[in-house]
Amino acid sequence: MYTLWKALESAKNFKWIELSHSLNNDSPFWGGIPEGAVELAKTCFDWGHPDLECQIQTFKFPGQFGTHIDFPAHFIKGKDKSEAYGVGDLVFPLCVVDITAQSKENNSYAVTVEDIKAYEEEFGAIPEGAFVALRTDWYKRWPDMDALSGLAEDGSENFPGWSMEALKYIYEVRKAAANG
Repeated sequence: MYTLWKALESAKNFKWIELSHSLNNDSPFWGGIPEGAVELAKTCFDWGHPDLECQIQTFKFPGQFGTHIDFPAHFIKGKDKSEAYGVGDLVFPLCVVDITAQSKENNSYAVTVEDIKAYEEEFGAIPEGAFVALRTDWYKRWPDMDALSGLAEDGSENFPGWSMEALKYIYEVRKAAANG
């Protein structure tokens, strides 16, 4: 009857890793987001109000804010938006390709097919339907926006990511469900 509850009970033995950051008005975000589109934890009703003794805050931010999921409609006109997906659609086997050493040496490092094959040599082939993530340790730069952007003296932004060849490999050869 409570199959999911039983599964969660056994999952307590797993290692759980929190991958998010707290969002507040000091959180860094991409400079291309329009002015006024981000307003975090604005208190609109505070303690001591004569009508109701409580606090109410508002949160306003675009869908592509912080660590997030890009649904197909973000990049392809007419494709599915978030409401097309349920929680069951967002559970995947996780494969983490560690490029922290390369990222430390080169802020603009793009993961290669060779990096992914080295991962597979150690851990086995990426299973169909997997979420393939990069570990860059870029999170250690939070919340410094310039550091997160890899801001260079010339004003350019430089940060690690995916090469097109690596994306083709994980999607066309390994049939991954998502990457991040």
